[in-house]
Amino acid sequence: MEDVTVLGGITPSAIDVMGDKVLIFTYEEEPSCLVIANEGIAKSFTTFFETMWKIAKN
Repeated sequence: MEDVTVLGGITPSAIDVMGDKVLIFTYEEEPSCLVIANEGIAKSFTTFFETMWKIAKN
């Protein structure tokens, strides 16, 4: 099980990074998901998440 941290008020969408893929999705009335398969973009989102994780823990 992975750790989960929530920062309220940032965005109504969720983002997940899995390997070289980034999933951007929403659970609105009409759910949708966008998949980006790009190693550079996945690394960029991972770095972003690591930075936000540090902020959320403080």
